[in-house]
Amino acid sequence: MEALRYSVLVALAGPRAGYVASWEAELAGVARRSQAEARRSGLLVPVRRGVGRLSAAPVHPHEPVHAATLAVPTAVATRASALALRPGLPRLAASRPQIVTVGHLAARCAGVEAHVTRRLDREDVTVLGGTPTETFGRAVLSVIGDRRVHWTWVARVLDAGCRLWDDRALADVQGAVDRAGARGHRGAAELRMLLDERLAPGPRDRYALQRKVMAWLDAAGLHGADEHHVVLEGRDRWIDRAFVEAMVAVEVKGWSVHGGRLALDDDADREAALVAAGWRVFPVTSRTDRVKLIDRLRRAIAEATGDQAAA
Repeated sequence: MEALRYSVLVALAGPRAGYVASWEAELAGVARRSQAEARRSGLLVPVRRGVGRLSAAPVHPHEPVHAATLAVPTAVATRASALALRPGLPRLAASRPQIVTVGHLAARCAGVEAHVTRRLDREDVTVLGGTPTETFGRAVLSVIGDRRVHWTWVARVLDAGCRLWDDRALADVQGAVDRAGARGHRGAAELRMLLDERLAPGPRDRYALQRKVMAWLDAAGLHGADEHHVVLEGRDRWIDRAFVEAMVAVEVKGWSVHGGRLALDDDADREAALVAAGWRVFPVTSRTDRVKLIDRLRRAIAEATGDQAAA
């Protein structure tokens, strides 16, 4: 393959984390024949139909979603796929990458769940790791409009966003709702109710204790799965930090929103269901001794996994 044409592929792949879309390469003057030659020579690794990765580039941590957005011009990640690009948020299993385009007809893309919207404001789009995606606020608005997703999961996402980004998370969602509200976006009214609950008068920093506890655990090397999702007794449950292999759970007993029809599941019920399922639950309050907590967690994990060196 000519060095000049390969240099064009490299230039295109730069902002895309090392990935190249066939349609974009053609527009830049690299014919399909030249792209096929790059694949045969091993310079371009096929990822999905219409998308390849430079062999020298690392595999994207969210490759299916990343490649899907590149396969369709103007597509961005949406819903669960957009939220999955942000570490620290609850995960919603999606069998296929989810993308959205602006127009009247959804894009046709094999193996991809394609959606269409009449309008996607510039403020509602960003780029994460080279992947064009909806902002946090717009992704939350999009996912609450999905009939397959229960509002309790969206409430957990909002709370996780508040812990990660404080009031910026709610402001981002509020902005997306305001921009979409006049267009009658499905789920906008229910999302406003969730926002109102979290903007109601209360402690200034409702997630300070949880952030502090997670910092303790991280400093001690006790890295687990935050906002870990399990289904117990037919109900969705989330664990503040789970050590899944050991079935050990940490639950922070700080301030939370309760009451009203949009209230989250009761903490006591959740902990009882976890214990019944075989989990060891360690509740943490503002009076919990840091050293004792870390020591007990290490012992519990070591006992469950047989790793005595971790005790």
